[in-house]
Amino acid sequence: MGQLGLYQKPCGLLNINQYFDPLVSMFYTMERDHFMQSKYRAMVIIDNTPEGILQQFSIYKAPSVKTYLTEQRT
Repeated sequence: MGQLGLYQKPCGLLNINQYFDPLVSMFYTMERDHFMQSKYRAMVIIDNTPEGILQQFSIYKAPSVKTYLTEQRT
């Protein structure tokens, strides 16, 4: 959705006790293997505290996306 320009908000992943480390590793592997661009991987905010996620949300800037959609969506 982010790559299509339909969604520009980040996704927070609360990684308590490294529970989501395999998923996080997959994201970085996808980025390394050029399956996902870095700017879209960065839409996933990962931290082990809610405060850390909220802090990162407060400074988040959505990536610019070239879209071919003809109607405006909100």
